[in-house]
Amino acid sequence: MAGKPKGGMSQGKLLLAAGTIIAIIVVAVGLMMASTVKPVYREVEMTGAEFAKEYSGYHTNVSSSTTFPNDYYYNFPSLKGGDTLKIGDRITKLTYSNSSDSTYVVLSGFEGNPALSAGLYFASNLTGKYSAGDTVQMTFHVVFVEKKNAEGKVLYSGEVLDELNGPAREKSSTPNGITPSAIKKM
Repeated sequence: MAGKPKGGMSQGKLLLAAGTIIAIIVVAVGLMMASTVKPVYREVEMTGAEFAKEYSGYHTNVSSSTTFPNDYYYNFPSLKGGDTLKIGDRITKLTYSNSSDSTYVVLSGFEGNPALSAGLYFASNLTGKYSAGDTVQMTFHVVFVEKKNAEGKVLYSGEVLDELNGPAREKSSTPNGITPSAIKKM
C-alpha cells in the first residue's frame, strides 16, 4: 500500500497528530506566560506645580455627561489607574497640628493653587524630620474607585491617589493623614 507507513498510520494522520501536539504545547506555554506577565504601569514624575495643575484639572473634570453609569466621574487629566506618581519639589511651609496629629506640607509648586494652598497632610509630626527648604519626593499610587450607596447605585467613580483618599488610606493605621512613608528627602 502506497502512502501507509509500516505502523499502520497514514502520513496525513501522523501530521495531524504532530500538529495537535504542537498546538497543545503552544497553548500551554501561552497560558503560562499570560499568568506570569504583569500589566505595565507608568511611573510619572511631576513637579509640585505640574501636580497642582493636574489636581486642578481633576476637580474641574467632573461631569454629569459621561459614558459611565453614574452622575459623577473624577478623572485626572494625564494619570490613569495603576500609575505611580512621584512629586518632587521644595517644601515652603510645614505646619504641625496637635488637634489632628498631622503635618501639613506645602510644596513651592502648590502656592497659588486654592485646592492645595494648605498643603497635603501627613499623619504624625514630621517637623523634626523635614523643614522648609528641604527638597522632597512624595509617592502616590493612582487607583480607580467606585462608591455605591446601600441600594447598589453608583454615587461616583474615578481615579484617586490611594494614599491620599483611596482604599489604602481608609484601611490605614494612620487615618488622620497620608502615611509618612509616602514622603522622603531627595
